[in-house]
Amino acid sequence: AVTQEALSEEISFSVLYTPFEREDKADRIKEANKTFAEKHPDYVQHIFTDPHGIHLLPEKAESHPGQQYLLTLGFRNKEIGKTVEKFVTQKLPVFPGQKTTFSRSTEEEAETFWQNTGKRIMAALAFIGSSKIKDERGPCARAIEQFHHASLLSHLQRGEEQAQVMAQAMAELATVPYLQRISQEDDKLLQSLMADAMDILAGGTGERVWTKIQKV
Repeated sequence: AVTQEALSEEISFSVLYTPFEREDKADRIKEANKTFAEKHPDYVQHIFTDPHGIHLLPEKAESHPGQQYLLTLGFRNKEIGKTVEKFVTQKLPVFPGQKTTFSRSTEEEAETFWQNTGKRIMAALAFIGSSKIKDERGPCARAIEQFHHASLLSHLQRGEEQAQVMAQAMAELATVPYLQRISQEDDKLLQSLMADAMDILAGGTGERVWTKIQKV
């Protein structure tokens, strides 16, 4: 199979794009993981292929019109890789590192966690989202990822960055009904997320929909 490669600016991970047709997706995932290990031996502490996303190549890469790709990621750090995989493979994203982050007793410790771990996790998630044209997990999954990101930024006292991420999440949710048909359950979740986002931007506090998901 012809593969396209892209190396992220974030040196903690590397990626591989593999063209596929829907009917052979499972076989392509196995092949992509094997090919990645051969091509990127420095990033094999943890390897996985996004099973729920359909991707396009980055803008600067040459591709055939309409061709869809699998995205495979490999990491230098095993725990970061496992965390990213868990985040993007669950139907409703849950950030495994969140409890660790929120338990930090000082802002300095929280900042250390962000610099060593959280920042790398979010960089990988942002990269995955940047080329994903369809998310088979559900219509609200990407926005929930952004809400988790905003929660981390809030804990780090980065109000301006938090507001920017929240605005992106709200924009994501606002377009959902126009891009696809959604179930009554998803519509209820969407409305709850929008209400929470508006309340946070207005300075409100309290338990949120995505923190309840965290506890399930």
